[in-house]
Amino acid sequence: MINRQPRGRSAIPRDLLPDGVVTAHPIAVGHIHTTWKVLDDRGGRWAVQALARSIFDDLDALTHNLEIVTGALRRAGLATIEPAEVGPDRTLTLEVDARVWRASRWIEGRPPTAGDLDDARLVGETFGRFDAALSGVDGLVEVIPDFHDPGRRFRLLDSALAADPVDRAAAAAVLARRLHEVQTRIFGEIAYWRRLPRRVVHNDAKAANAIITPTSGAVVIDVDTVMPGTVLSDIGELVRSAVRSTEDTTTTEPVDVSLVGEIAAGFADGFGPLDPAEIRLAPWAGLILTVENAVRFHFVAGDVYFDVGTSDHNLRRAEDQVDLAERLEASMSEITDVVGTSIGS
Repeated sequence: MINRQPRGRSAIPRDLLPDGVVTAHPIAVGHIHTTWKVLDDRGGRWAVQALARSIFDDLDALTHNLEIVTGALRRAGLATIEPAEVGPDRTLTLEVDARVWRASRWIEGRPPTAGDLDDARLVGETFGRFDAALSGVDGLVEVIPDFHDPGRRFRLLDSALAADPVDRAAAAAVLARRLHEVQTRIFGEIAYWRRLPRRVVHNDAKAANAIITPTSGAVVIDVDTVMPGTVLSDIGELVRSAVRSTEDTTTTEPVDVSLVGEIAAGFADGFGPLDPAEIRLAPWAGLILTVENAVRFHFVAGDVYFDVGTSDHNLRRAEDQVDLAERLEASMSEITDVVGTSIGS
């Protein structure tokens, strides 16, 4: 899926917001939906999105889940996104020319600072509280079935390598070998993933999905992937995203294990006690999610998920993730110690 959408103010439907659209600035963060920061005629600020139908084939389910999740968060006293009614009929989505639009109040704040220990702990705690607030929530649609299933992801990769639908298997051969070598070394941990308790969790808890505000601490700004899963996918994604210095860039720097410890400690503070199975596998969560993300870029299958800038973009992204996985693996002894101290053992 190559997402080539118009990026300016003229791309947004005129009647989307009741007070019009005065300025619209594209937001570069994010690989799925297309997002703008919009100013209306009365000075209101909005996040406006054109939704990615190729990824979420049931957009009504997204809206259904959005109402359930934001309602549960508000009842728990947590700050959350505020969806806006859009279009002439004042509904939560508006379809124009086969594109589906939505808006929410803009949340003022800043992204977490890379490498900052205080921000890492705050974001970890924020996602911990987020998951805890959703405990017992039911009625959610599983919008992407088996979203975090590392074993299944490898099976899909192997099928793509065998079928080679876009003639890329040769270009990915070296990377695929490295991935399978890591998979072999952590096979037991990947297999144990299926034994973890099922909970309602965020499922895409990267640091970029939290905004640190002047008044409300940190706020989670994307809830589209909330559905049943494991809290370790959230801890793992936090680790994976926080220990990377920049997007799409490889590095030989060692992993900052103290960051991992702050994330784990913050999450435990926000969420509360974990199950023994979760505690056992928690140190491995960052490594497992990093390996899974390398597989999920779908270079061999033909860029069917993430937006790309060049034909080899997803290959380079996957290489970045494998490099990170190997660095995390090299630090597993220290990570095990610090995570055990942070969440209990």
